[in-house]
Amino acid sequence: MFIYFFLAFCTLILGTRFTKYRKINYDWLFILLLFIGIFRDVRTGADNAVYSENFSATTMNPDTWSAYTEFEPGFSWIMAFFKTYISQEYVVFMGFIFLIFMLGVNYIIKKESCNTILSLFFLIILLHYTKSFNIMRQSFTLGLFCFILPLVKGTKKGVIGYVLLVILLTFFAHRSLIIMIIPLLFYLKSLKSILYNRKVISIILILSYTMVYMSEFLYSKIPLLVLYLSFLGERYTGYLSTSVNADITVSKLSSLLDVLMGILIIHWYPKEQKDNKFQTFCYASYICSIIVANILGSMSDLFLRISVNLAFCRILYFTYLWHNIRRVRSQKLFRVVICCYGFIIFTNALIKNFGLVVPYINRLF
Repeated sequence: MFIYFFLAFCTLILGTRFTKYRKINYDWLFILLLFIGIFRDVRTGADNAVYSENFSATTMNPDTWSAYTEFEPGFSWIMAFFKTYISQEYVVFMGFIFLIFMLGVNYIIKKESCNTILSLFFLIILLHYTKSFNIMRQSFTLGLFCFILPLVKGTKKGVIGYVLLVILLTFFAHRSLIIMIIPLLFYLKSLKSILYNRKVISIILILSYTMVYMSEFLYSKIPLLVLYLSFLGERYTGYLSTSVNADITVSKLSSLLDVLMGILIIHWYPKEQKDNKFQTFCYASYICSIIVANILGSMSDLFLRISVNLAFCRILYFTYLWHNIRRVRSQKLFRVVICCYGFIIFTNALIKNFGLVVPYINRLF
């Protein structure tokens, strides 16, 4: 557990101090994060058992794919190709998946972040780093997604290209990525006016929180959801079908914290954000992530993974707010609140050992 807190405090301190050496400090921190993730042991992370079983059975013959749990055809092909032509060791494949994720993170942070080290801090403190030890297909897909994300701030052709590439990645690597088309809808003038109506969005967030107390109502809608979400594949429709009276759903306390944090940010964002297409996209993604987590997480905690894609953009958005909230008092308050919020989530996840990332075990020592 110490290693994760060490990374969090290092990135916070170096992201807010020693700005003269930020570039070299970022490079060293990024290498350290790579080392920790690539050379972690299979015992660090709950999903490795299933992934290793699929990897063991997989060959270039499609009949061997998804032997124990369903993977998208594209990801299964990558797994088969890697095992056939690169290495038959699962731990090497595991490291490769993490490498792709971090290369994508590195690309988008260097391209879009106003403070690269602080974005690494949010990557860690908001659990995206440790979650990548488990949701490996999703993290692999997010890594690839990072390379196309800058298209959302471009021309109409760029946005169309973004949509087409998201659809391609959705069916090639991970079907949950399709949700990343939703934030684009807020480019429409009518929806953008709603997005930047502080009172309306605050009410929507509060209403979404009430859903965590209405699981019975949501369970009654599962047959309809299964019908319309069949494109997600057997894995997710199976989650839906078996989620009735699930033992574990979204935490009411963590959901409340997310909603309160969202409402505060709604009242803190700078006015000029409206004219920034990229930050509008990130803001819309963040707001949608809270709503989706409250609604789907009310049925089963498994669906919280779908909201992870939307929530990922907050590592860039929170960095933007850290430096661009104009009122000095509001800026200082935001910095204190966001750090407290992050460390509460971070500490709770490590103490409860979500995803079995504690203890951290390295293969080399």
